[in-house]
Amino acid sequence: MYKFFPLNYKVLGFFSKFQLLALLFALTLIFEGTHCAARETGRETGGGGAYVCKDNKGEYETTFLDLWEAENRWSITPKETNISFHNSPSFSVEFGNLVFFGEYREEFYDTLISLYLQRTRSYGSPHWFPQVAFDFWLSVKSKGIVAVDDSLDAPKDAATTPPDNCKFVGVFSWEDNKGKKIQLKVNSTNFFKLRSETQRIAGFLHEVVYKTIRAYLKNEATIKDSKVVRDLVGCVVYDSKTCNHFDESIFKEINSPAPVDIHR
Repeated sequence: MYKFFPLNYKVLGFFSKFQLLALLFALTLIFEGTHCAARETGRETGGGGAYVCKDNKGEYETTFLDLWEAENRWSITPKETNISFHNSPSFSVEFGNLVFFGEYREEFYDTLISLYLQRTRSYGSPHWFPQVAFDFWLSVKSKGIVAVDDSLDAPKDAATTPPDNCKFVGVFSWEDNKGKKIQLKVNSTNFFKLRSETQRIAGFLHEVVYKTIRAYLKNEATIKDSKVVRDLVGCVVYDSKTCNHFDESIFKEINSPAPVDIHR
């Protein structure tokens, strides 16, 4: 055995080095297979991010990526609803274990998300798309949102480079559990630092639209990243009439609304 696979480094030659590399490669494949199997039981997929920027007064402002790009890439004027949930904790709204306190009820989120989904029809979505996506939102809201304190990776497909006074943070991330319903993980710290309710709703809207579109695509490879969804979210949330940059062709790649399990 020693002569076949010598480990005496004084006599290591080309052949023995080749054997070592082969062994290392085999071990790598075994490890990767085990790692992939582990990921199948709790695989995290991409989610939404936000820019945290410091202004001239030294104060920080957190803006969801979709709306930051709408403002800074396409010069769309923000139209936001800002309700301070810290000032009047008279109501409590709980999505999973993500708890809101403020002067609004759960219907506030439902109403605006429904409105924004209806606006997607102005940008080419099929007539059935808003209702299907809204039903998915109701399902995720009731069972699939989990607040986490640990950091989430920021998305890697941002179309812009943040200014020097900004950093990029993760806010949302989907976790696919094999054989179970997926969960939407929310970094509660970054989520509540988003500068307005509009920003937070845009985050949920992005995740719902992205998952719904991917579920109904004829070819899932058609959408390689979330850029087209970010463009759409910026248009419908800010109700812009000049969203010529949005690529409506994505909706032409969607199948008819046959029963599809979006929770995948």
